[in-house]
Amino acid sequence: MKKIELNEKAMQSLELQIPQLASAAISQAYARALTTSGKVVEARNGRLVETYADGSERFIRSLAKPIPVVAGTTRVRKAKP
Repeated sequence: MKKIELNEKAMQSLELQIPQLASAAISQAYARALTTSGKVVEARNGRLVETYADGSERFIRSLAKPIPVVAGTTRVRKAKP
């Protein structure tokens, strides 16, 4: 297998495609889950919801509010005694 060397411009161009590729992968996985199991469990607007292939939804439970974390900081969970 031949190793391909990329210059900075080519690398940046490829990196710009990552959000589009990720979005397409998520959509494809969502559709595949609906067709194989007939349902998908997802977090939406602070709620855990089960969505069925026919478009109906079932509320499972409310989710805790997200904890804001500043980029670059580290959070450490306290050990239980």
